[in-house]
Amino acid sequence: MKKITLLCFMILASYGLNAQDTCNSAVAVTPGITTVGTINGSEVPSPICTLNGPVPTNPAGEWYSFTPTQDGFYLVSSNLPQNDGLINSDDTRVHIYTGSCGSLTCVGGNDDIDSSNYLSEAIIDAVSGTTYYIAWDNRWSNAGFDFELSLEPSLNCDVTFPYTQDWNQVTDPSGGPGFKWQACWANENFGTGVGWTLNGANDFDNDGTNDNIINVFPQTTPPTQSPAKDAWAI
Repeated sequence: MKKITLLCFMILASYGLNAQDTCNSAVAVTPGITTVGTINGSEVPSPICTLNGPVPTNPAGEWYSFTPTQDGFYLVSSNLPQNDGLINSDDTRVHIYTGSCGSLTCVGGNDDIDSSNYLSEAIIDAVSGTTYYIAWDNRWSNAGFDFELSLEPSLNCDVTFPYTQDWNQVTDPSGGPGFKWQACWANENFGTGVGWTLNGANDFDNDGTNDNIINVFPQTTPPTQSPAKDAWAI
């Protein structure tokens, strides 16, 4: 009896260690904190949904899925205090997909939050009942870390002047301005090569205070499409 119990435990433990190593075995997650073990899965995230190309040596991945129960903007973030480069990795890269395993389409992704923070944050406009895959690779490190999935507050993406959105209150989880702005046009522009930067020199809502607003560049969609890009918040 003890041998049978031990054997069952070993089988379950082995499954748990390898359950997230491929898209087909992706572990379902819900909003909250998820711990990623060593990145050693046999299926490498593909296509690549963010910067810095393929993993050059011994590529690997860890796979998770979530199926939202309500529409909204969802944030996937490894920008957590425990990911400090000591016990947990402080250099991550994430890819987010829809579709079915073997035929995935990028809807989001991120390598570095900025030039001094190598953790990752990606936000997507998710539809209730649709399954999304979150895949982490070892482009920079195979060490484990935690990530958080959260439903973001609703955003009012006005497209006509004067805008009613309170621009100055749209801040990222780290306190800097502008992160959530990308949510209003991320799906429209994803994969086009269009980037963005912040401009705090204009008052777009006529409240007497200059606002942090997105400048989209280049002004035409690569390589030569015209007319100029007319996405929200140019």
